[in-house]
Amino acid sequence: MPIGYPPDALITRNGTTRRISTAAVTTAVASATFTPGQTVKLPFGNFHGVVVRDLGETVVEAKAVNARLLEQATRVVDAADKRVKAEIAALDAKLAGPPAPKDQAAILMAQEIRSALARMNDADRRKALDAAVEAGDDVVLGAAITGPSILTNIGPAERAARLNAWQKKHKSSELDLRERLEKAKAAMQHAAGLAIKYTGDLTDSALVEQARASAAAARDAIASATVTS
Repeated sequence: MPIGYPPDALITRNGTTRRISTAAVTTAVASATFTPGQTVKLPFGNFHGVVVRDLGETVVEAKAVNARLLEQATRVVDAADKRVKAEIAALDAKLAGPPAPKDQAAILMAQEIRSALARMNDADRRKALDAAVEAGDDVVLGAAITGPSILTNIGPAERAARLNAWQKKHKSSELDLRERLEKAKAAMQHAAGLAIKYTGDLTDSALVEQARASAAAARDAIASATVTS
């Protein structure tokens, strides 16, 4: 017995073919089963004909096949999502600012720089920080943006602005890559959502085309947004 949603069939009469469902049939059907060669009649339009092909099982089979494909695709999406998140985390570490001093001499130097910045007036401090960003002086800039405001007289907003300027000046490729990865992740998640809905409703052709297009866009985005070392 076909168990489609609902079972339906193609019937033909005098060269005209229509697709019908169990709900539309009033005679010649004892159960929710269509049999090729069976005569059926619709309750409207005085249309009747002979079943030429039963589509109910086809619907169920298509759903099962797509469910298996969705399961396989989900594993691929999960792996890709994990990889993209790891790459974004690695980029965030690179974009966090100049590396902090590690040895004792570098730590003492950072302390001296912060003291000097704190003694400057606002105009001189801005000039010093502008010069550090322009020259890529990670020692001065690192000391400025990693130290607390009480030691540098540099507020949180200015620290964030200096960090952003440093990123754009010296880490533009990392910024661009991070943006593309975020877009790729969003496209991938959108495509996965559409694929799940499509598997549950095979009759929506517009949804199918949208899912296919989104999946293709996600693949392209992920392919182009790959960290190269």
